[in-house]
Amino acid sequence: ISVGDFEPKIRTECIADNRRVESEDKIVRIHISARTNILGVTLLVIFLVGLLVGIVVFGIKLTRR
Repeated sequence: ISVGDFEPKIRTECIADNRRVESEDKIVRIHISARTNILGVTLLVIFLVGLLVGIVVFGIKLTRR
């Protein structure tokens, strides 16, 4: 199943007392989302924070010379 919005149409037919009973078609909206990779997001945040700290430390050492 792919990620996205789907709208399947449900049609019902019924016969009661040998006569057809009218019914409305129903449209059901279904939203399917992707599963979040928590480990990947956590590693990315740790990497970006480490990169930022490294840039700041390098900048401080560079300005003290």
